[in-house]
Amino acid sequence: MRIAIAGLGLIGGSMALALKDAHDVRGYDPDAGARAAAAARGIAVVERLAELAPADAIVVAAPLGAIVPTLGSLAPIAGDAVLIEVGSLKSAVAAFAERAPKRVRIVGVHPMAGSTASGFTAADLELFRGRPFLVGPTARSDDSAMALAGEIGRALGGVPTVCS
Repeated sequence: MRIAIAGLGLIGGSMALALKDAHDVRGYDPDAGARAAAAARGIAVVERLAELAPADAIVVAAPLGAIVPTLGSLAPIAGDAVLIEVGSLKSAVAAFAERAPKRVRIVGVHPMAGSTASGFTAADLELFRGRPFLVGPTARSDDSAMALAGEIGRALGGVPTVCS
């Protein structure tokens, strides 16, 4: 599976590390230092957000205020990719999904894992192991998009649970 990750901080970086050996993973972060640190740990990085497509899934692991703008930038270029966001609050994403183009598929997830540390240097490939991985539909989710999000959660070692 080809998985792209927009945002290589604690959550996105941990996802990239956990998935890179079994999947074709590419990552992007607006911070050149984060990109360099990720590349040094064996993650294929791209220099521009638009270079994440094409993919089967594009995970948006950006700071909360950047999630909807990032989804907005990705929606026109996502093609068949499922856009998966990992923010802790879902109301802005739900509102965006309501107005997103009909062909765009968006799933909200919330991995119940984290750390007091931040940034790629805090990334841990075991961060999600055995942890709940909540998967929530949006107005732009379908069964296959939900299944793909759950599959990624399991690949991370998490325990996917569908919730509203």
